[in-house]
Amino acid sequence: MQTKHKNGWFSLKCGNEIHWYDEEGLLRKEESDNYIAYYDEDGEFHREDGPARIFTGGNMNEYWVHGEHIKCENQKEFEQLMRMKAFW
Repeated sequence: MQTKHKNGWFSLKCGNEIHWYDEEGLLRKEESDNYIAYYDEDGEFHREDGPARIFTGGNMNEYWVHGEHIKCENQKEFEQLMRMKAFW
């Protein structure tokens, strides 16, 4: 069953997993107890405003854009790289 939430996200429960979609179709999936991941419409790790993989415990995040791993240490560095993405 799909549910729309006040924040504009839609949730869909699939077995024990909850999948979240925004209005643009970006998927946020809670992957077991290890991490939360964001995906694009092609199923690739993707998020342009933060880490695409957020590990429980908070000691590690991974930044991805359309399946390409962006090597950076933190959100600030990621944002700087995203501002420069026109030069990639």
